[in-house]
Amino acid sequence: MIKQKEEFKEIQEEEFKKITLVLTNKCMLSCDYCEAQKNNFSMSENVLEKTFSLLADFYKEKPIDIMFFGGEPLMEFPLIRKAISICRKLDNIRRYNFSIFTNGVLLNKIDLKFLSRNNVELIISIDGNRETMAIHRKRGAINPYNNIINALPKLKLLGIKFEAEVTVTPHTVNKLYDNYLHLVDLGFESITLAPVCCIKSDRFQWSKSALRIFKKELNKISKIYLKNTKYRRLGNLLIYRNQLKTGLNFIELNDWRMSVNVDGNIYIGDSFLVLDESQRKKLKIGDIRKIKSSKILEKLYKKYIENKKNFLSHIRKNPFVTKYSNQATLKILNEQMAQLDKLIKQNRIRELRRSIQTRKIKF
Repeated sequence: MIKQKEEFKEIQEEEFKKITLVLTNKCMLSCDYCEAQKNNFSMSENVLEKTFSLLADFYKEKPIDIMFFGGEPLMEFPLIRKAISICRKLDNIRRYNFSIFTNGVLLNKIDLKFLSRNNVELIISIDGNRETMAIHRKRGAINPYNNIINALPKLKLLGIKFEAEVTVTPHTVNKLYDNYLHLVDLGFESITLAPVCCIKSDRFQWSKSALRIFKKELNKISKIYLKNTKYRRLGNLLIYRNQLKTGLNFIELNDWRMSVNVDGNIYIGDSFLVLDESQRKKLKIGDIRKIKSSKILEKLYKKYIENKKNFLSHIRKNPFVTKYSNQATLKILNEQMAQLDKLIKQNRIRELRRSIQTRKIKF
């Protein structure tokens, strides 16, 4: 019994210290590959305060990673200010790591010094150069490219960490390597590739020729991956590879992350964002507004851990997931990641040997 409690405590500390707060469903863009729910709902200050008061008590002195998500969270920048203000009043602000997932449109209109003072990192959705960014946006619609480019020098000057998330589609894959180089030149040291694998529209189905191009482009990227150690991060590709082992495939179920939605409902992972209401109910573990103490939060976590297989089975039974669970794209990713892992290990062994030989010469 004591051992089980210790194991649960370890899981609680390691897997659930990462929290996603969906601040709003509002977004000024209409990217055709995005199927996330859009409306004018935003999180209330009451839900925000309740969330942080519970987290502060639940995690005690442990570090907590908070990601502000949306919609477009910068449309609710006052809520981000409020959240950080609450943390300062309730807790030791230093144990919080804040990040914002943004489309970049409003980066020049917010108080960047505030982000710098509070060590807030930015995950910027940018698919490549200006032309690539225009492909999945209607003519005349906002193209965030210029906004992002204009903001980058300010981010560097203020010491704000930023990384890129690149959505890859069959229509942009032929320029993936060029776009990757472009982002490296812009100063992005962490670049996550997120291939579209779960869109219902036939327009986003991967043909054999598109998959061949994808593999070719990834092969070229691997050379940068090996030559420049600071760019050795392809983000989601590792997650996709692990999903192939678990059988979830297309969906990124981060079951080590808790999400609090705009309405206060608590979910494990972020997959609920692309599921319908009936499916969401099966992934819901509680309502932050109805929880009176962190002990109840602990019980909810325990309930999830004990019934993890049941939660996952609800996702697998979803017809949408079943239809896209055998996407060939993911098999390409799996093969490619395995190859990159092998190359990196070989490269590290060579570097180690060179280092040893150098020392022998010196001494």
